[in-house]
Amino acid sequence: MPPTKEDLDKLRHAPTVKETKVTNMWGEEEYQQNPQYSDPKITHHKYNPKQFKMFGENKIAFARELATNHPELNEMIITKHGVGENNFELCLCEVAAYFEIVLDGQYTEEDLERLCGILLQKLVQSRTPVLFNLPTPKEIQ
Repeated sequence: MPPTKEDLDKLRHAPTVKETKVTNMWGEEEYQQNPQYSDPKITHHKYNPKQFKMFGENKIAFARELATNHPELNEMIITKHGVGENNFELCLCEVAAYFEIVLDGQYTEEDLERLCGILLQKLVQSRTPVLFNLPTPKEIQ
């Protein structure tokens, strides 16, 4: 039987207390209370370390460079493929095609990390400066 809405509200707002036995700085054993705000049997999300992926530094820097310094290219990719977790490889392909780099074959995670580094260098080299027309002090008065 799934938990009711009232059960879930109780768990969210009233922490359960778990006591653990610890040794204090004087060497005496005492019980420490650790509040827990959710019951692992009821929560809807579970952590599975086998499915957890870490992004490398090149991937993060590539995504940040694309989002902050290349808005036209970023918008083109979003309108063409949408936004989602599974669109990162498509984004790499689009940026590679933009710089006329041919991709062929299957790539491992290390290969994708190196490819992100190469495309990051290309993106940094092709940055266009953004110029603003600021009023002169005479124009302000």
